[in-house]
Amino acid sequence: MARMHRRPSIAGALILITIGAVFLYANMRPDFDPWNVLSRYWPLILIFWGLGRIFDYFLLERSADPNASVRGPYFGEILALAGLVALFFYGVAHWHGRGNLTYEMKSIEAQGAQSLNISVDIPAGDLKISGGASVANALEADFGYRSAEGKPQLNYDVNGGRASLAISQDESGAHTPFRTANNRWDLKLNSHIPCDLKVKMGAGRSNLRLKGVDLGHLDVEIGAGELEADLTGDWKRNLEVNIEGGVGGATIRLPENVGVEVHAHGGIGSVSAGGLKERGDDYVNDALGKSPVTMRVEIQGGVGRIRLLSEP
Repeated sequence: MARMHRRPSIAGALILITIGAVFLYANMRPDFDPWNVLSRYWPLILIFWGLGRIFDYFLLERSADPNASVRGPYFGEILALAGLVALFFYGVAHWHGRGNLTYEMKSIEAQGAQSLNISVDIPAGDLKISGGASVANALEADFGYRSAEGKPQLNYDVNGGRASLAISQDESGAHTPFRTANNRWDLKLNSHIPCDLKVKMGAGRSNLRLKGVDLGHLDVEIGAGELEADLTGDWKRNLEVNIEGGVGGATIRLPENVGVEVHAHGGIGSVSAGGLKERGDDYVNDALGKSPVTMRVEIQGGVGRIRLLSEP
């Protein structure tokens, strides 16, 4: 009986070609966001690949020759992944020309708020958050968005000096395959009002420049993309930071003169800690236990990389 040899599958190569096509198109179209495409539709790769393998299995079972020396043309995998490529370009065709970004400026008066709870929920795009709003305002924002993707919504309420601010996107707009939701949000917070901040982002890039903001809690959840958080400066009170990330990476800038303790876990690809020391499973600086306030950072991630930088 002749020994059977399996022909190597080209499915992996086709997956790489598909992902490469996504990022090549993004290079040619800077306003197209590949992270959103991958974060929303990467399960289709597994689904199409699995369907293709099932097709091949039944095809080979019906046509198998016990004396054959080669098994498996892998037609199913090829056709399935070709369908995935076609779906991607179909989505790009629907995305192209849906309209330029609409820009809008908004501000929210503080209305006597003595503390502020802020939540930001953005599906995809570029997000910048910093201090610098005027004393009279809780928020000053510049929004860039596509009308077809939904308009940014702000809900502000003050009760007994405690205020809550929710910023999200109206998802009643049109939904198409591979929608990019290519937002450009620039949010300025009131640096004088004590606040807690929660950020949820589906895909894209987040730049949190929180130096000088009177912050007590920071929670960040990112599905896919890049996060840069500047937490340097002189902090007046303890700060609790929780970061949960998916595919991508994070750069976190930490103060030298404030006690810092970082705990990173959960399948993170790599951690580099410039200016911090390893202590068991944690990363700490020399000011820990000596400064009057402490910053504790909890990082839980999937596939990605973490850069911790200790700066003045």
